[in-house]
Amino acid sequence: MYEMMTIIRPELDDEAIQTTINRIESLVNRYGGTVQNVMMWGRRKLAYPLSSARQGGYRAREGVYVIFNLDMPAQAANALARDLRLMEDILRFLTINRDEGAARAATPEAETSEELASEEIPGEEEAVEDTEDTEFADSDVETPESPAMPA
Repeated sequence: MYEMMTIIRPELDDEAIQTTINRIESLVNRYGGTVQNVMMWGRRKLAYPLSSARQGGYRAREGVYVIFNLDMPAQAANALARDLRLMEDILRFLTINRDEGAARAATPEAETSEELASEEIPGEEEAVEDTEDTEFADSDVETPESPAMPA
């Protein structure tokens, strides 16, 4: 399961935006995936202007955000990304794998700090034994002299 956010050019009318969304859905279907859900966030101001060299230095200050929930194989996600880079109406897109987050959440609970503290760390005993055999006298430790304060 993937989630993909796209930013579509803001000067497109509603019909052109819907055409772009339909085109993305057909690409997903062509690569063996399905679109589970489409959420229109609408026109939003961008945090910083996005420029597009392929459109002659076009600088967008806002965009139309659309989020897709997709179910497709990994190879399809790579092919879809390649095709989205070629679509002129899409300023930016980001696809994340939602299954990875679910897999991390399904792992067993982290051990408590008490359980971690009771575990023996390999090599720790040797280090403790080595330091216990060595004794330091106060005369062995050098301390920097404090500079004299001018009067």
